[in-house]
Amino acid sequence: MGVDAGLRDLAVIHDGARARSVPAPKALARKLTRLRRYQRRQSRQLAAQMRAQGLDPTKPCSKGVRLGMSRRRARTRTRIARLHTQVGDLRRDALHRASTGIVREAEVIAIEALRVKAMARGMGRRSFRRSMADAALGELRRQITYKGAWAGRQIVAVDTFYPSSKTCSACGVVNGQLKLQKHWRCPACGASHDRDVNAARNLRAEGLRIIAACSPDTAKRAASHARGVACAADATRRATVVKYQRRPTANREPALRLARAETRQAPTGTGR
Repeated sequence: MGVDAGLRDLAVIHDGARARSVPAPKALARKLTRLRRYQRRQSRQLAAQMRAQGLDPTKPCSKGVRLGMSRRRARTRTRIARLHTQVGDLRRDALHRASTGIVREAEVIAIEALRVKAMARGMGRRSFRRSMADAALGELRRQITYKGAWAGRQIVAVDTFYPSSKTCSACGVVNGQLKLQKHWRCPACGASHDRDVNAARNLRAEGLRIIAACSPDTAKRAASHARGVACAADATRRATVVKYQRRPTANREPALRLARAETRQAPTGTGR
């Protein structure tokens, strides 16, 4: 399947027959209004504390100055920390659900190798940078990569500069005039496309092309790298899709704990 990550939808997936989308959690956007209110309250409380200690609130505190902590300010700081914790939990849960579902469904997964930090720096709007951080596209790719290595999947990272959104999936013509339209029509064949679905379909086709172009030796080296890119068919790899199972850890194996307990030697000697 091809996976196109974005800001409107966390991921748009195309498996060759149909397309589906995973909605973006937008955890920070949901809590931003309340977070701003608490931060403004904390700023007022901090300025009041500085005035009470004879400091100018319009200037930064000098090095070594220790400000008092009131109960209201401590309560506000706790509320801000709780909101940030909720945002992180919502984002982490959505990313794990999406990445696990993707790894379970396909044997070969093609995803675009986005440079998230460069994209955030390239746009001057604060709202766009905030949306990029809230979407956590780099974390989604990282989770798909290591979970795919656990489950024996093949992960194909398509080049960043591959025009997946501008290429017509019907005729292969690249529309260089395409801007940020959600829906567009191919100027060559007249086919109508959804931007994200078209990108996912092109990523899937490009991933299959990369697999066909790679040699078995290159594929074996890439597949053995747990955090790298697996890009070709290994002869020893299973052809069927296996069900994803989490690897058990040592502290979850009661039989292992029982065996360790039995191997312990009883203390020798007699007591008083």
